[in-house]
Amino acid sequence: MDQEVAVLSKERQPPRIKKELEVQLKDKVKSAAPALSAGSSSSFGPSSSSSPLSLPPPPRPGFPRIHLSYGPAYFYSLGLNNYAQYFPKLGFASDEIKTSAHLLAGEVKVDYSITDKIAVGAGYSYLGKNDYSYFSSLPTSTFPAGLYLYGDYSVNLYYLSLSYKPVPAETFLKKSFFSIGAGLGLSTSRLNFGCKDGEKSFARKSMALILFVGHDYYFTQHWSLGVRVEYKYVPVKMEDFKLVYYFDPEAGASPLDIYFRQDTLNLGGWGIGLNLGVHL
Repeated sequence: MDQEVAVLSKERQPPRIKKELEVQLKDKVKSAAPALSAGSSSSFGPSSSSSPLSLPPPPRPGFPRIHLSYGPAYFYSLGLNNYAQYFPKLGFASDEIKTSAHLLAGEVKVDYSITDKIAVGAGYSYLGKNDYSYFSSLPTSTFPAGLYLYGDYSVNLYYLSLSYKPVPAETFLKKSFFSIGAGLGLSTSRLNFGCKDGEKSFARKSMALILFVGHDYYFTQHWSLGVRVEYKYVPVKMEDFKLVYYFDPEAGASPLDIYFRQDTLNLGGWGIGLNLGVHL
């Protein structure tokens, strides 16, 4: 009975008193809200929106990491110059070099960017087939006139490289980049020597050094075209061997032995070419 009387008395209160009670209730709810949020944080861990310092940093703009490149090159082989110095030691009075520089099919390479400026790579390069010929135009103390010697050599090169190779970021604000690097690899060489009565052929494997510099322009973040200049040092050690030159048997001339002494020749050289790149 007393509760009913209290409710009835509350409902019969003047509007002014009722409004004051509502305002007091709202103030109590507002004062209790921080305590509730603090209690929930202590129970379930700190809130992710409690402080801007707790937010993770924005992701770094991406850049392509895998780079495939191909390009034809005009290569000048120093091996022919080394032959020009080597064959006079055998007694040949003059020489006729058929080929000194030529356009190669191209160099294939793949690079991986460790960072947006440093890359490691692996490549293959064909240094071409180089022909040469030597002859004795005048009689010497070693050979008579007209003795002719011919030959050729070819080189394949496999290598690993480390390079400074900047690449465009996702923002693509810069599109032109210089690169420089060096490589170390293995060369496989085939050398052929011959005269009209015989021929000698042998293969060699040796270490090789590559230095290169380039400039690339990126049309998009995934396509580029550039130029490169390179130097390849390919030392090849020759073995001792001889060729036998037979003169006209009816003239009664005895065979002539041509001895090749052991020597080391650099079959590398300079190259300049294009560089077409695909970047993933």
